[in-house]
Amino acid sequence: MKKIFFLFILFFILFAPTAMAADEIYKNTCEQTSDCKMKDFICDPETKRCVLPVANFLQTADPNVVIGRVIKYIIGLSGTLALVMFMFGGMQWITSAGNPEKIKKGQNYMLWSAIGLIFTLTAYIFVNFVLKLFGQ
Repeated sequence: MKKIFFLFILFFILFAPTAMAADEIYKNTCEQTSDCKMKDFICDPETKRCVLPVANFLQTADPNVVIGRVIKYIIGLSGTLALVMFMFGGMQWITSAGNPEKIKKGQNYMLWSAIGLIFTLTAYIFVNFVLKLFGQ
């Protein structure tokens, strides 16, 4: 309990000044960008506040494109995981030294990861088809 309390106090001491400084920046009202005192801040015409512009690293504002990219990324990660588990099962089988229990365990790893890899590749093909169907 003392550790949690100590971490809470430490977190508060370290990050409270930052939060207060950020709050002070956003309290500043502005009419044009030159009114903003901080470097790289611009004046938001809607809120009349100094804000730091954030670049759109996704290069799109369309949620369909973002969701499609996230799905492709997750499918890629699951395929990578299935491949790693297949290699792990093979290593377990190779290093079993004739122990039937370890051989069976390695074979099961390889079997289920191969099934997972087939499932992942099928899902990837299906997602690509659907995304091309919707013109993305």
